Amino acid sequence: MSHSQEPVISVPEPGRLQIGEWEVRRDEGILSADGRSVRLEPRVMDVLVYLAANPERVVPKEELLDAVWSGAFVEEGALSQAIHSLRKALRDDARQPRYIQTVPKRGYRLVAPIERMPEPPPAVSGVLIAPVPLPPPAVSASRRGWAWSLLVVAGLVTILGLVLFNQGKAGEARSAAAAAAVPSPGTGPQAAAMRIVVLPFEDLGPAADPLFAIGLTQEVTKDLGSLPSLQVIYREISARQKGAKSPQEIGGELGVDYVLMGTVQWAARPGGRPRVRIRPQLVRVDGVQVWADSFDSDVEDIFEVQAGISHRVIASLGINLLPEQNRALQEPSTKNLEAHQAYIRGRNLKNQPFYSEEHLRKAALSFERAVELDPGFTAAWAELSLVHSYLAYNTDPTRERVERARHALEQAVALDPDLPEVRLARAYYAYRCQEDFDGALAQLDIAARLFPNDAEVAKTLGLLLRRKGRFAEAIKTLRHAEWLDPRTGELVWILPETQRALRNFEEADRGFAEAVSQAPDEPFFWEQRTLNQLAWTGDPEQARNLLDQAGMSGTPMIEATAFRLDLYEGKYEQALARLSPDWIRQLAPETQTRIAMMAAVARERMGDHRGALAAAEANRADLEAKIALYPGRGFFHACLAVALAQLGRSQEALAQAEQAARMRQSDAFSGPRIGEIQALVDVILGRRGEAIDRLAKLLSTPYRNSLTTTDLRLDPAWKPLQGEPAFEALLQ
Repeated sequence: MSHSQEPVISVPEPGRLQIGEWEVRRDEGILSADGRSVRLEPRVMDVLVYLAANPERVVPKEELLDAVWSGAFVEEGALSQAIHSLRKALRDDARQPRYIQTVPKRGYRLVAPIERMPEPPPAVSGVLIAPVPLPPPAVSASRRGWAWSLLVVAGLVTILGLVLFNQGKAGEARSAAAAAAVPSPGTGPQAAAMRIVVLPFEDLGPAADPLFAIGLTQEVTKDLGSLPSLQVIYREISARQKGAKSPQEIGGELGVDYVLMGTVQWAARPGGRPRVRIRPQLVRVDGVQVWADSFDSDVEDIFEVQAGISHRVIASLGINLLPEQNRALQEPSTKNLEAHQAYIRGRNLKNQPFYSEEHLRKAALSFERAVELDPGFTAAWAELSLVHSYLAYNTDPTRERVERARHALEQAVALDPDLPEVRLARAYYAYRCQEDFDGALAQLDIAARLFPNDAEVAKTLGLLLRRKGRFAEAIKTLRHAEWLDPRTGELVWILPETQRALRNFEEADRGFAEAVSQAPDEPFFWEQRTLNQLAWTGDPEQARNLLDQAGMSGTPMIEATAFRLDLYEGKYEQALARLSPDWIRQLAPETQTRIAMMAAVARERMGDHRGALAAAEANRADLEAKIALYPGRGFFHACLAVALAQLGRSQEALAQAEQAARMRQSDAFSGPRIGEIQALVDVILGRRGEAIDRLAKLLSTPYRNSLTTTDLRLDPAWKPLQGEPAFEALLQ
């Protein structure tokens, strides 16, 4: 997408507004009501103003994105976050909106009354920043070389001064040393790592590249995070939030010693080529500015600037680099600017906070573009493999997708097998494509040592610990990943999902409620909270009331959840009438299969034996095709066992069930769900004792969407067991 074109739609420029109880002062970025004021970041304010300029009209999401982000490369996740921030500031409720109404599949509407207020006299505002004039075009290469030489000499002098200073302060208390402690020369890494938070560099605009500041922040964060002597965390904090809080406040809230922040400003040089001025600053939590500088550069030289910033921060912290660490910081991942832009675009898509197959497919295209432009771009090959592995595990488990993941991984390993991103990609391939959890853990152990402060590494480690059944460790590790970077994709639902596995329903509900509040348009979060509520309370009606609050009837995932509630309430005809190929085909293959299996069971419970047999035969044919298409998926073998049992082919059914159990025996998180399907096979074949034994074991086992007594009492699968003394004992 070109960013040089003028956007077709722009945010209107109304004066002061009264929206409901709130006075809106756009130029100051402030909402005020009843003597209290709330600051909004610029994009969030622009969303509100645009909605106010279109009162009572449903504004499509695409129109809002074009209007507010002016054609910049962003996804719906940014808009969802802006709407969430608005609702929080306005004290609005997505379920009973007084200000912003979500219209599923369409967009948003401002429903509060609006009144235009008279403009106050012009005043000086601290929000708009006058452009800073940039110096003339860069000097010749030889003079630039002298400049960089002087910079290196200055850096060495700075390091020496810091070392001598800290040697003289070695006896001071930890309270003073926490912010400025430096190891003596030759002593190696510090015993207690310093902590630093990197805030997103603020793009003062007009941006020649909307992703430039994001990429710069990510690369500097990665450089600093590779050092064992630093604990580096990243926080998505807006410019307004940074302006409202001092470094002491930010650092105190996060428990860090230093805050690194900066600004990016653009100007055109003769000939129209963009030139950028970057102003980083490192501030100690006691308010002392440790280091600040200004870097003026052509965009093509950004890799030198990035390395320069990282080195100056490291020098200012008094950290001694090992030779290999110094080499790693000096070598950019690519020298091709266009390839780097494609890489950053791909990472931005991949790291959207809510899982989206569409986002990941677009991310794969961006990474493919990056390696096309620079075949030696190791990190881009690694990210491409990682995305393909993720797609293969979740929504596209075909041989072709697995092969793509393998090919990209081989390219990355051939270029640099020890790059942290490559280690992570190797772990993902072992985990997602081969289900080799031990092999993946081995790769992650190496990646964690190479890149100790990477939130993605910590998140993946937490996921693998779940697969190994080490749930307490998993939760601790996932919380650490969240602390490192709250924007790490999926954590918003992974943590409550893990609590749900442990049957900590109340804790899980709090997590899913937070996920819903962050993204009220995400049906997956409503589904998960509804099913957790059902397991917790045992009340289908209460769960249905919660699901209805989503207001997304007709959405595939919502319809699938309503289908399950119908079955639990014994409304079999209503459940079957709800099924439609139009929404079923939009679901993941495993969800489609589960619905078809439950529908066949429902027909049997209705007394429609002939219809149940016809459904079972159709399921058998479909599952054999899926097994051929998605090899290695034990779930499909287990569901095939159910279909075969329903058709009276008992020996084949038991063989398929055993094969499924063997295929998933190493997976302590999802594997036990195969046991539920085995128990259903036992029920169909009249093996009631075996079924009850399996169910008793599952009730005491933590695993994904773990079985509860609510399921035993309401799920039609277990109706034939009612009245059995051993089964009734389980219900108690």
